[in-house]
Amino acid sequence: MDAKILKNDIDVSGFSTGIGTIDVNITIRRDGKSTFDKLYSAQTTFQSSFAGAVAVPKGQNEYPVLVRTLLEKIFADPEFFNAIKK
Repeated sequence: MDAKILKNDIDVSGFSTGIGTIDVNITIRRDGKSTFDKLYSAQTTFQSSFAGAVAVPKGQNEYPVLVRTLLEKIFADPEFFNAIKK
């Protein structure tokens, strides 16, 4: 199985809102052939601040939430589950 992160961003530059985005492409191969290839995406928005001293820690705290959201999508996908159990 290969997982390639295509996008991984926490943007705290907004005046009062931060945005997190993560995209990962997962490929599963069996006997040299691709049996599963799918793109998963997750986004999050959170209250932030124009002040960097507030915004940066808020972005750092939000990143695990973003990753958890992505993993929940992947592990809840029946296609992914079927591909890994073969």
